[in-house]
Amino acid sequence: MYFVASLIHHGVLGGGLIADEESLTYKTGKVTVDWKFRNLVMKYEDMASAQSRWIFIFPVLTVFMKTGESYRFLVFAPGKIKKLLENHQIDVR
Repeated sequence: MYFVASLIHHGVLGGGLIADEESLTYKTGKVTVDWKFRNLVMKYEDMASAQSRWIFIFPVLTVFMKTGESYRFLVFAPGKIKKLLENHQIDVR
């Protein structure tokens, strides 16, 4: 499943989230972005929780990893991605 999304990290970086059976992966083709964020793989088993909320008119998803890292995304299908994460036993607030 593919979601149009932008990573919020030192600005808004366009790209997409790809969901498969094992992970949620953010991909972007922007060469000016740090290599870590060009293909950011977030395995469901490594996720602690997630938060879905609206900031002004923008749907924002924050993924909290068990390592303490967190990643914020503008996701333009917040209901679908919330349901997908819940199906993988991720607590979404």
